[in-house]
Amino acid sequence: MSIKFKIHAKPRVEAEKNFVQFESFKKAGVKHCFTTKHGGVSTGFYESMNMGFNRGDEKENVKQNYNLACEFMGICPDRLAYTSQTHGKKIRVVSEADFENGYTLKNCDGIMTNTPGITLVSLYADCVPLFFYDLVKRVAALAHAGWRGTLLEIGALTVKKMVKEFKSKPSDILAAVGPSIGKCCFEVDGDVAFGFYNTGKFNDLIENKGNGKYMIDLWGINRRSLEAVMPSGNIEISGICTKCNADRFFSHREMGENRGCMAAFISADERR
Repeated sequence: MSIKFKIHAKPRVEAEKNFVQFESFKKAGVKHCFTTKHGGVSTGFYESMNMGFNRGDEKENVKQNYNLACEFMGICPDRLAYTSQTHGKKIRVVSEADFENGYTLKNCDGIMTNTPGITLVSLYADCVPLFFYDLVKRVAALAHAGWRGTLLEIGALTVKKMVKEFKSKPSDILAAVGPSIGKCCFEVDGDVAFGFYNTGKFNDLIENKGNGKYMIDLWGINRRSLEAVMPSGNIEISGICTKCNADRFFSHREMGENRGCMAAFISADERR
């Protein structure tokens, strides 16, 4: 996928209202953001910062939305590496070779790179975005953790792959859990709940509501999974529920199919 943009930048102070960033990543100068539903050019129920090309929105509007995000981050829009989520645990490494003949979508839920100038992108509308950055090796990574990816512990697998592929030290890695559906709103049936119960590791993060319904704390489960492979002090939780804040974020649980998507961005570029 190659996207060309025209620059129509807004003042940064205004733009900052439309993007979520993590304090630990900002302090370290890591280029990253998570979009909201505001600050873009899409219309109708996509209003206004829809980042999903496959939602039925006008492609030119989506391209301009990406332009605004790239302008905010100060990154090159022709160097975006996209995933195509499969709700599994496949993790891919992106390098310069992936751009030689034009970048194509990667069928995976995890993506990482240490190539300066490449920015990773994945899409969300309630699922949990996991951000990673190795401050020493300068490796950036994203993991898309829906309930299936959370159950498969894709976050911990991402850290392990950073260690294997780039010799990262877990103590050098920052991690963040982005805006996503919270325990307050993530109600599931027994088949999903018992998948987590059966691991024997997360029972206290599941609440039985009766009548075959359960509330699951995906943030807590992802945190616990990450704490097994990296220092807990390196993990930041946004604490923002997308369904509770559907005025600010697209939420599949709240809006169904008549909605757009948010995007997570993180760059392996030189840190600011």
